[in-house]
Amino acid sequence: MKQTWADGELGETPINAERLNHMEDGIEEADLPTPVKWTSETKATDAGVRATGYNGASIGIAVPYTGTLERVQLRFGTPDATGTTTVQLRLDGDDEGMPLIAMTAPGISQVWVGSVVITQGQVLTAQVMTLGGTPGTGLAISYAGTIA
Repeated sequence: MKQTWADGELGETPINAERLNHMEDGIEEADLPTPVKWTSETKATDAGVRATGYNGASIGIAVPYTGTLERVQLRFGTPDATGTTTVQLRLDGDDEGMPLIAMTAPGISQVWVGSVVITQGQVLTAQVMTLGGTPGTGLAISYAGTIA
């Protein structure tokens, strides 16, 4: 909260540790950068039936900025009839530290939230590892994060 100051002996605005610490807190908060967000999306397959592998999106997306991957959303056109489809995210072909996202039938949207450090130019891919019973159609992956 903003404090009001007044000049002079009768201004009743003492300089004390409480007021000075209040100013320091405000300066520190003002110096914090506001994270800049980014998003990207890839359609692995539009209307085709999902299969294991990359579903036509093996080249993935090039990471647009150095920063942090914070959210990934899988979207299916139609749900699997039963079971669970799992999708492994990879960064430059490596799954170490990357999320494995599971969508249980009859789901058509699943979100992962976390934190993975990424560098501009790295490649994000998503490989379908397992399929639910009678897989549905379509697969899109939306990525979101913040710029360092």
